[in-house]
Amino acid sequence: MYIIEPRKNRDWILEQVPQEQIMEYYLNIAVQTKHKFKSPLRQDNNPSCVFFYTKQGKLYYRDFSKSESLDCFDIASIKLGLDFKSTLKQVISDFNLNTPGKFVAKSYKHLESDKQSATNTASHIEVIPLLHQGNWHMNSAGIEYWDNLGITPATLRFYKVMQLELARCNKKTVYFYDKNIPGYAYYFGGNLFKLYFPLSTGIRFLQNTNKLQGELQLPNKSSLLVVTKSMKDVMLFYEYGIAAVAPQSESFCFDETTVQDWQTRFKKIVIVYDYDYTGVKFANKWRKKYNWDYAFVSGAKDITDLYLSSPYAAEQWIHQLVTKTC
Repeated sequence: MYIIEPRKNRDWILEQVPQEQIMEYYLNIAVQTKHKFKSPLRQDNNPSCVFFYTKQGKLYYRDFSKSESLDCFDIASIKLGLDFKSTLKQVISDFNLNTPGKFVAKSYKHLESDKQSATNTASHIEVIPLLHQGNWHMNSAGIEYWDNLGITPATLRFYKVMQLELARCNKKTVYFYDKNIPGYAYYFGGNLFKLYFPLSTGIRFLQNTNKLQGELQLPNKSSLLVVTKSMKDVMLFYEYGIAAVAPQSESFCFDETTVQDWQTRFKKIVIVYDYDYTGVKFANKWRKKYNWDYAFVSGAKDITDLYLSSPYAAEQWIHQLVTKTC
């Protein structure tokens, strides 16, 4: 009799060990998806991390301060200080997977509803905007939030940003109006939305679209196009007369037709991502692939954070960007 040994790769490991159990083993904290927590990987004075499931049911650890999402093998690799292949071998050893009957898988039934909810995440979003005399309206807290970032009500209307009275995701209510804790929706046409809860201690974004943020508002032609990483940044660049667009993530792969269209409409394209591992990695990737320039904000994580700390510094940085690239 011939016996074919299974290939002991990541898929084989996950057939034996729940991804949650691997994550908990190397982080030494319980997986929960309801609240933010302090990073176990670095000094973290304020809770800035969450666990979340993707639509495919994959568990990720997200560190908002570093703009990175890591799966259980990424976490194991970081904690072990090993490359991917060596990490898989060590995970097999740590969980005694080479010895039948030695490993006992934990149950994660308490997370099934969260995983199921994520699997169906944002396939359908319903919003009721805050209204005044039949028009989209923002209360004082809403206006103040955006004003602190240098973004005016006129720009919010131009980019179709509405303050929420109520929002539902897959028929489940995810936001009720609170005058002190505003929620927002970015509207992309049709039934496509991205919900934004900036003061939430849990999930801050829900969306049912992968559309480029700000693409519908781009001018026909301009000397400069900035490719950045959030709608907030897009709108602040617009306040300074700069066309900008933001993918839903820095790892987003651009459609070749879109890129060709931009290159005929804009004299210069500059990437302005966060100055962290992910931001630098993909800025370099697009520079090599498309010959785009890149620039990183100095003194803050991104341009809106810089404006929040110093409007003058933000204005000076944008002025330098325009001077160097145009």
